[in-house]
Amino acid sequence: MCDLCNGPELKVEKATGTHWVSYCRQCRDSQGRPVLMAASSDHIMMRDEETRAIYAAMEKDLEEVAMRIYGPGNYQLDHQQRQVKDHMHLHARPTPDKKGPISLKQPSLAPAGLTP
Repeated sequence: MCDLCNGPELKVEKATGTHWVSYCRQCRDSQGRPVLMAASSDHIMMRDEETRAIYAAMEKDLEEVAMRIYGPGNYQLDHQQRQVKDHMHLHARPTPDKKGPISLKQPSLAPAGLTP
């Protein structure tokens, strides 16, 4: 079974009927702290307008929580799905310092099929 299908194990910051925002069990920042993640409640990927709307809501809620926890300009959204490639999710990674954003793979952060 997919790790994300089991739901969040760490503190949930926001939950809706379609997704949740929590600290990621597997991902850590440069200081070893868990990073924020939004994940769909169901095992889905972005395929149609309905799942695109869910992804957009996940991104909006993750931004809202990241702004509250990390502060403006102190995080960057990461759309890369590294370990769990078949369950819609994204991360908000804190910047290592306030001098600028962390470096993520560019130009497209979203995996194939996930570009809104």
